[in-house]
Amino acid sequence: MPFDPDQYLSETKITHDGIFKEFFKQVIFCKELYSVLLSAEEYRQFDWSTLRIEASEQTSATSRLRVPDLVTTVQLDGHPETLELACILDHKSEAGTKVLHQLNEYAAIMIRQRQTAVMPIVIYNGQSPHWNGPIRLHQAVPGMGGRLGEMFGNHVPDFELRVVNLRDEETLRRAAGLRIESVLYSMGRIWDANEKVLGQLFRLGEAMSVDDRNQIIPKMINYFYNYNRSITMEAVMDIEKRVVRDEDDRIMQRNVYIWDVIRQESEKKGKLEGLQEGKLEGLQEGKLEGLQEGKLEGLQEGKLEGLQEGKLKGLQEGERRSRQTVCEIAGRLIQDGKSNSEIQRYTNLSLDEIRRLRNSS
Repeated sequence: MPFDPDQYLSETKITHDGIFKEFFKQVIFCKELYSVLLSAEEYRQFDWSTLRIEASEQTSATSRLRVPDLVTTVQLDGHPETLELACILDHKSEAGTKVLHQLNEYAAIMIRQRQTAVMPIVIYNGQSPHWNGPIRLHQAVPGMGGRLGEMFGNHVPDFELRVVNLRDEETLRRAAGLRIESVLYSMGRIWDANEKVLGQLFRLGEAMSVDDRNQIIPKMINYFYNYNRSITMEAVMDIEKRVVRDEDDRIMQRNVYIWDVIRQESEKKGKLEGLQEGKLEGLQEGKLEGLQEGKLEGLQEGKLEGLQEGKLKGLQEGERRSRQTVCEIAGRLIQDGKSNSEIQRYTNLSLDEIRRLRNSS
């Protein structure tokens, strides 16, 4: 069956939260994100070498709270005491009072557990160009906007939510020149995907290093595709061809080849898993029959030997298939006329191995 890149993209869906977590759980990208979220004066107050990405799942393990997208801590710079600020970052594509309640509960857990200051931040990229929800906790509590709030507001816990709107042009201008610029641009323009938007994404890619371009741009295209099904891979590659003049800098055609190999490998893996599952079921049935017939000792010995042999064969087969996949990708790139240095960059094969593949093709 011929490879359909559009079908492949629809089956490998990348979501808002998936994009956010994949990039901003990396410290190097997270630091850049804070340079956009905070003012220049605020950013200078911290020692960013102390930035840590926390395991938010552990902090909420004792509650039924939905885990926020990202939790970080960073220490104040040049302070005689070791003071730190914990930030809860949550990506939202919809506004509402529920957001404030979630972040308030999570902040309370962190304050109790860590005895540290906590600041909730929402990164917004909804279809509406503006955040239309409340930004103070009191606004989400019935009665606090009237007489009750006037009388007792100073005694009822409250906080103001910091909302960073990726739909806002000023936010995107603050990201200009950063490695994360294309990520924030894509998140902010996800609902407006058209030829102009995708063309700008490829222009941003041209300014990146080769490694960053290969890591980021294909994921952004996948992200756009899954929220705008009118986009086709044929149209994407046509836009790239018109925007990116240097053929060596065009990455989508190369990724279509790689995706095809991955898809074929996934099908093989699925068949292998099915075979293994069938063998397991057969082993379980055989074990039951053996127990019923009083052959427990022989079954246990056979199971141990089979397990050891299966692990060894599985390891050998995994190594063989992994190398086979890399060689298949290299072969496709050779057919596509790529140089040995380019092929080495994308496959990590040695030049001798690439030459042997080129001679055998």
